[in-house]
Amino acid sequence: MSSIHSLYNKALLQLSLSPTIEGGDYQKAAELIAKSATVGLNVTRTSIWSLDPGFHEMVCICLYDNGSFQEDFVGYRLSEDDFPKYFKALAEQRTILASDARTHKDTAEFTESYLQPLNIYSMLDAPIRKEGKAVGIICCEQTKEIKEWTVEDESFVGALTDIAGRSLIAVDHRKAEKELKQLNEELEQRIAERTKNLEETIEELQNTQKQLVESEKLASLGSLVAGVSHEVNTPLGVGLTSSTLLKEKVQHLNTLFDSQKLSQSALTDFLKDARETCDILENNLHKAANLITNFKQLAVNQSSDQIFTFNVYETLHASLVSLNHILKKGHIKSKLNCDKALKITSNAGELSQIATNLILNASIHAFNENSVDPSIEINVTEPSHNELEIRFSDNGKGMSEDIMKKAFEPFFTTKRGQGGSGLGLHLVYNLVTQKFKGNIVIESELNHGTSFIINFPTRLENS
Repeated sequence: MSSIHSLYNKALLQLSLSPTIEGGDYQKAAELIAKSATVGLNVTRTSIWSLDPGFHEMVCICLYDNGSFQEDFVGYRLSEDDFPKYFKALAEQRTILASDARTHKDTAEFTESYLQPLNIYSMLDAPIRKEGKAVGIICCEQTKEIKEWTVEDESFVGALTDIAGRSLIAVDHRKAEKELKQLNEELEQRIAERTKNLEETIEELQNTQKQLVESEKLASLGSLVAGVSHEVNTPLGVGLTSSTLLKEKVQHLNTLFDSQKLSQSALTDFLKDARETCDILENNLHKAANLITNFKQLAVNQSSDQIFTFNVYETLHASLVSLNHILKKGHIKSKLNCDKALKITSNAGELSQIATNLILNASIHAFNENSVDPSIEINVTEPSHNELEIRFSDNGKGMSEDIMKKAFEPFFTTKRGQGGSGLGLHLVYNLVTQKFKGNIVIESELNHGTSFIINFPTRLENS
């Protein structure tokens, strides 16, 4: 191995191990490379240039000349319009070895305007590549005399261009790290804010629910919980999908970064997707919070007492119609047997709430995928002139004696973890016994359906 080859290898090793190369500051890295090239090749000067994607213009980043950096030359531009042959050679992304630069076909056009005024005789220009495409130039120049470039010289400069390319990638990595860190901080802040708002809203909802239950002014919580669960699940589902997608994109970005395959385009695409995903996540968290707030207000509004004379058939029919989408989904038929002219003086809203809870309870608990012709039937009769009986019946799977004993207990449910709150029948019991001054019993047999029989006065007085 020649001594010059050993010197080049030593210089390249020292340069490659320098923290400046991977430090993310391309200006400092370029200056170190330019100095190493000048000293290693024993030439007068070395400059490093950036090259535009279309190979139409190059701009000087640094110039090391006669042992010092020439700041005045930084920013100097060369244009394809002035030196077409040289820029054609650059477009071909090949190294230019011009021992006699004043006669070489690629550099002769520099003679009058550049080479002679600066007393330059020889040029060795090599492209700096990033991701396989030329993005810059290392230009090594010898003044006062012609320098015959050797294969070792060419290999040495080629290695320097590779190191320069590494430095450019390091700049992208540092930028990506900074932007990713900032994006994560912004995302964490947004999630923390939304989570705090949701926690506060849920806490308010829980406090309101407790107060309404204790004061017995709670309207059909079972129905409202079912409704809000259905409505809130949609934005929460979108939010969960968005957060999962964002997590996958971050993991993919980390993989590209760790393998040093992260490109500027991949980073740009990720930042765009991440911002769009964050907006989707934020919008849907807002929707969920607003739905919970509206649910709380709805519970408060429906808790007021309003006693008046109303049509029983119309009230119960309206409850069935409002739940028609649920009945259709379960392929459940419904039937209402009631005198269409029957009127009582009571609370229509609370009767509707009782009906809603019992219909929902049957649709959720009475049937399964093996049910044949599932149906719910409501029969209204008047056992006496001042008493009304409403029987809610289904042809479902029925209840065991143990379940019947616990059915009206608060928070008891056979659907724990599947959306059941355990409050629906408890609230029905409270409304019937305390608001309507009546009673409710259950008749059921396994595999032979269930009936809820309610009896209460046809006339209530405002307390």
